[in-house]
Amino acid sequence: MQVSVHVEGLPETKVTCAGMCRPAATCPARCDLPALPASLPAAQPGSLATWRFDRFGNRITSCVGEAPFLATATGPGELKTKVLEKGDGSVEIR
Repeated sequence: MQVSVHVEGLPETKVTCAGMCRPAATCPARCDLPALPASLPAAQPGSLATWRFDRFGNRITSCVGEAPFLATATGPGELKTKVLEKGDGSVEIR
């Protein structure tokens, strides 16, 4: 990246330095989950996946210990859910 430095009374100086812009903290309001179909065949598992995003819409690729996803399911019988952290900022819910 290049940074311009302005000091009053001196000419503008441009400094080039190595750097990386990282996403901000996870913003739950930006983490949209796609909807499952209204119904699934009996005894067939359903799943959906999503990524975490920061408040600026940047995808978060590392989320160790940050903003865990929790899932519950309701239905006519017992339903179990499992949240799989993919280790790259994405999560799959089964």
